[in-house]
Amino acid sequence: MIQPANAAYSEYSEVFRGVIDSTTRWISPIADSNGNQLWPTVTSKWNEVRNVNGTSPHVGVDLSVQTSKRVVAVADGYLTNLGDRYNTVSLKTANDVYCHYEHMVVNTTGYPNGDYEEGDRIGTAGSTGSTGGEHLHFGAYDQNSTSGRKSYRTETLYRHASSWNYGRNLDTFSQAQWNSNKIARLTIVFSGAGNTHTELPQSVILYYRIVGSTAWIQGGSMQRNGSTYEYTFNFENVVPSGTNIQWMARITRNLSISYPYVWAPAKYYRPSSNPNSNSYPYAYFSNTVTY
Repeated sequence: MIQPANAAYSEYSEVFRGVIDSTTRWISPIADSNGNQLWPTVTSKWNEVRNVNGTSPHVGVDLSVQTSKRVVAVADGYLTNLGDRYNTVSLKTANDVYCHYEHMVVNTTGYPNGDYEEGDRIGTAGSTGSTGGEHLHFGAYDQNSTSGRKSYRTETLYRHASSWNYGRNLDTFSQAQWNSNKIARLTIVFSGAGNTHTELPQSVILYYRIVGSTAWIQGGSMQRNGSTYEYTFNFENVVPSGTNIQWMARITRNLSISYPYVWAPAKYYRPSSNPNSNSYPYAYFSNTVTY
């Protein structure tokens, strides 16, 4: 079992967070005119590097949606219109999670602030404030303010939804495993050109350190398993059996931008390529190597 560490977040203006819990499940934020759930194409994943002004990981998911489609409450909650240039509304759900819906058509978001039930209509998809055409940006956060907020992995909230590959299509790295007590394994899938989900990372470099140490060691490249999207690193003979380690991976997307890196576990806005180049804490996985 992989155990994400409790990383400190206060140093960053915009940061990432792990799962909300193991039981929360949401419906799709998109429905047709009859209220039936729709599962649109994902055009930008959570934590995905995007070539937008040289910035880095995405703090939500983008869904390709035509203007005629309804935007609905993914769960019971209290709705607030934030009144920004993206026409954002916020739905506060259980566990103090704030769901943000952005780019809706302005004249269809006049639904009053107040309590909404799962599936209630809250607007219509559009392109307000967006240069990327019609789509819905959907994100889950710990607060409405963008200053110091934490962004939740939406993948974990849709593990029941087969239409999004049980949530995995929403996340850059959808699965992390610790196999045979010595092998770190990640599944990494970017959206890819034309949303074909075929783009591969330029490199996946594993970093580790022995518990109690502060310096990160570059362990080397994680190896791709055949033609799959899985990458592994074997710690046998790298550290002695019985060693408690912390590990993470730097994923480099094949884009010529200033900050092409994302990290697993996810970390902060505009991440550095070298975890030893600054004093900021990194999120990591904790395991014991045995062989």
